[in-house]
Amino acid sequence: MHTPVGGFPDGRDLTEHRAAMEALRTSEFRFASIVDIAADAIVSVDDEQIITLFNQGAERIFGYTAAEVIGKPLDLLLPPDVHEIHREHIRQFARTGESARRMGERSEVRGRRKNGQIFPAEASISKFDLGNRRVFTAVLRDITERRAAEQERARLLDAERSARAAAEVALRTRDEVLAVVSHDLRNPLSVIDMCAASLSHKLPPDDAARSLVRTIESSTAWMNRLIEDLLDVARVEAGRLALERSPHDLVRVISEATVMLEPLIAEKSLTLREELPDYLPRANVDSRRIVQVLENLVSNAVKHTAAGGEIRIHAEASNGEIRVSVRDTGSGIPSENLPHLFDRFWQARGARRGGAGLGLAIAKGIVEAHGGRMWVESELGSGSVFGFSIPLDSDSPA
Repeated sequence: MHTPVGGFPDGRDLTEHRAAMEALRTSEFRFASIVDIAADAIVSVDDEQIITLFNQGAERIFGYTAAEVIGKPLDLLLPPDVHEIHREHIRQFARTGESARRMGERSEVRGRRKNGQIFPAEASISKFDLGNRRVFTAVLRDITERRAAEQERARLLDAERSARAAAEVALRTRDEVLAVVSHDLRNPLSVIDMCAASLSHKLPPDDAARSLVRTIESSTAWMNRLIEDLLDVARVEAGRLALERSPHDLVRVISEATVMLEPLIAEKSLTLREELPDYLPRANVDSRRIVQVLENLVSNAVKHTAAGGEIRIHAEASNGEIRVSVRDTGSGIPSENLPHLFDRFWQARGARRGGAGLGLAIAKGIVEAHGGRMWVESELGSGSVFGFSIPLDSDSPA
């Protein structure tokens, strides 16, 4: 029988057949390449759970070469305690109509490396029939690093909770100690102050001892202020700073504060200038606390301004808030100190100690309790500006 050149005996062209075979070989090659370079482990087994495919990802994860495992039972890659469980799982899956199933949704899937190390994994399994054979293929991902990260995150969270609980206990203990100490200190201070006042009235005006009595009185006043500052900073940190708020004209509040500060400014031979508008919108504030903020800012400016210098208090309404600033012509603040100025008990290195380092921390707490903010601008040799803002709709809870 004559066969046509380039064709089958029935006359079909071989060109299409060859093209189809080439396409099939190309597809198989691409599939094999994808399987081989996949980062996940891809492992196939037959009905007897004998390994028939083991890609490069599986070699990296399990530590075996393909030659070492192909033809071996799948148990080689599993911890001994799950051998029977896994075999039963495959048998049940074979009887279902499912073509694929995710593994480990209810319990952790574990693999075993060549060195005996057990590791956690995520896996999915599929099945298909190839002629009269059934093939099961598992895609497995090593999640050791992810599990370690989760455990570390949980450890850090537990440590944070423990630290927070310890901090809360420490704060409660400190508050209790402060309450007891302040009460116990104020009683003898009150007695000292009353005795000093009594002595002052009995001594002649020109008696030299009167200056000693005045020193005692100023010292007890300073101690009482220090006790109140300690209590205030504890209230600020605990979020329990009480505010008695009502609508106030801040021009009047600022003016009242400067009247009280005039003796302090005059004693240092400084000039105080008020740059206040005739009118400011009324703000819902605790006027006593706002005066306390201004006293702290002006006292700080006085402390760091040489005799003959100037202090300016400026106020304006802008963008729904009232902004108040205290500018001095002092020596300025090094840039590395600026982030610490509002820290409690902080004193610049080498600075002359004039207090406990609580004034600015308390001032910031008072402003923030009003829903405002506080800032500082300074350069060495150019003085400093401390400012704060109070929102006009300042109705946020203290």
